[in-house]
Amino acid sequence: MLGWTPLTQAVARVWHALPPGDTANAIILATNYGRAGAIDLLGRSRGLPPTIAPVGSYWFFGPGERTGSTTVVIGANPERLHKLFSEVMEVARTNNPWGVPEEQSVPIYVCRGPIKSIAAVWPSLAGQN
Repeated sequence: MLGWTPLTQAVARVWHALPPGDTANAIILATNYGRAGAIDLLGRSRGLPPTIAPVGSYWFFGPGERTGSTTVVIGANPERLHKLFSEVMEVARTNNPWGVPEEQSVPIYVCRGPIKSIAAVWPSLAGQN
């Protein structure tokens, strides 16, 4: 849970900077259950929707009803994102010098123009980060 508050604050800043028309179908996708848990636990008070994540038991909840035409992605490989979206922009990064190595520098992306819908790719994302 170390670093969850700064991560949630950074995601909230990104989310609230999106144009209002984008947030109607936007999703927040986290690449591990800790990041997803941080947003789900602390994000509601900051106006964030529930997170989706293709890892652990989060995967079984599915991608939800939103299209993901705009997707805020927490901590992914940009090469993988370019295979899923036509536009990928790193817009923020959190730094946590006390976290485990994978949590010390976490990029946050805004992705647009999904090549396939999130519902169509969801089965292939199981267990990926």
